Amino acid sequence: MPSKLSDYTLLLPGVVESNSNFVEHPEGNDSIVVSALRARTGFGKLLRRVEDEHRSLVIEKRGTPKAVLLSIRDYVRLAAPEPEVLRVIGEESKRKGTDQLSSREIDQAIKAARPKEKARHASRPS
Repeated sequence: MPSKLSDYTLLLPGVVESNSNFVEHPEGNDSIVVSALRARTGFGKLLRRVEDEHRSLVIEKRGTPKAVLLSIRDYVRLAAPEPEVLRVIGEESKRKGTDQLSSREIDQAIKAARPKEKARHASRPS
């Protein structure tokens, strides 16, 4: 079991050690590291920062990481990752520009396609 933050740097991408209260990756990656005391006294500010900046917060006690605070969006992504098929469909939709269609436009496209599909299936030999 790693005993200090530097031992976790391979497990926590975007975290670097520092003597400051907040530890951030130079490129502004995902993780912020704070002491438990700092997290307790500035919880509201840290909570807003996690949500607004889409970052995770590693809380350490006596130099050892103990917990992680992350936005609900990030939690859902980790707990229920998007299936590969949905990711591929989403990318294809963006390429074709269909990701900008409204629900009404989608319904109209489906209604227009159904008669054509029925006609195609009806013309097939059984």
